[in-house]
Amino acid sequence: MITEEIFVEPVTENMICFLVFVIKKDSLSNHTDISMIQKTMTKGHLKSSGSELIAARHQLKFDIIGDKDILSSYFIEHPLYKRVEHADAGNVLTSQLVKLHKQEFFVRLSLNPESKFISISEITPEIKQKEIARLKI
Repeated sequence: MITEEIFVEPVTENMICFLVFVIKKDSLSNHTDISMIQKTMTKGHLKSSGSELIAARHQLKFDIIGDKDILSSYFIEHPLYKRVEHADAGNVLTSQLVKLHKQEFFVRLSLNPESKFISISEITPEIKQKEIARLKI
């Protein structure tokens, strides 16, 4: 798990944070590594909370953490797991889970002055939920 500071100045008003990450999975150790490659901030707030659970079995969860509590949570489909559909030899449409080793993705988060950390957790059927990064705001 990594902990890194991503903001030079504290958040003093409602902000929308656009973060771009690269996520990698080591197939030998089954360890997931994530690193931020770009950050953009703008004043405002998101219209939807993003806290709705999604139907995907493989997810990333972003918790915005204050001094004591989780202020909000955002869920996205896990970028390393893609479900694709294709026609098999008998021309029957089938679905297959493809596991990637490295993928770039972005996420939009709503921050406010109470936000202190962003916790990123991986959720899969095999490991349930595991924190893979914590970013200090």
